[in-house]
Amino acid sequence: MTVDDITTAIQTGWKMLGDKETPAISFHKDTKLLIAVGEPSKLEMINSVLGALTLPPTRLTEKPESPDPLVTKIVPLQFASPSNILASVQSVLTDKRSKVVADLRTSQLVISATEKELKSVDILVARLDIMQIKPKSND
Repeated sequence: MTVDDITTAIQTGWKMLGDKETPAISFHKDTKLLIAVGEPSKLEMINSVLGALTLPPTRLTEKPESPDPLVTKIVPLQFASPSNILASVQSVLTDKRSKVVADLRTSQLVISATEKELKSVDILVARLDIMQIKPKSND
């Protein structure tokens, strides 16, 4: 960034505020100082601009964080019906992009979710996909 960039940013700030009489600013090359003379209230713009320009470059150019990738997994069920646990599995999927489909013919769940969600699904399915023992009736 050059001195001209900085002085232009300061002057643009004054212009945007509608200041017609702005402080005089000059860069002294030997001492490498920016000298400003003017009303104290109008000199605040210099501090504001310099403060904004000294932010770490990553904050100014940082890209938004990309979402976790989705992974597709087929979860076979031994005992539970896919339609019976579908709602429970859907309840642990917090990413809007995640999906679960019950395949009744093969007794499987087809899940597209983040790795973190799939770990939660695995734990849940392990607890729900268990053999149900029916009590004997006294007929």
